[in-house]
This record gives sequence, C-alpha cells and structure tokens, in this order.
Amino acid sequence: MKHLLTKLYEMEQEKNKEVKLNQKEDYKLVQEIEQKKIRTYNFPDGRITDHRIKINSTSIRSILRRGI
Repeated sequence: MKHLLTKLYEMEQEKNKEVKLNQKEDYKLVQEIEQKKIRTYNFPDGRITDHRIKINSTSIRSILRRGI
C-alpha cells in the first residue's frame, strides 16, 4: 500500500512539473509575440506608436493619410 501511495505521489509531482513547464513555454511565446509588435493604434486617444523606430504621435489621422 505504501509503495502505491509513493508511486501516485511521484506521478502527481511529475504531472505538476509538466504543467509548470508548459506554462513557462506559453509565457515565453507570448513575450516573443509582443516583442514583434510594429505599431500600436489607439483610436480613442488619437495616438499611434511605431515600435520599430520609437515614434509616438498624437496625430493619427494625418499619419494614416500620409504614413510615418
């Protein structure tokens, strides 16, 4: 009986390790996606940010008409 409980405990620990590893991998993937942002448009505030060239502009209408 003790051997069975030990085995179940070890299996649960292994499962928890796998879950934590998957969560870390998911977090890294989300970070990579966020780092690849090119532009962020904030229409309610009329603001646009170009992350590649580090420009913030509050004139979103003129930028959409002519580009950065």
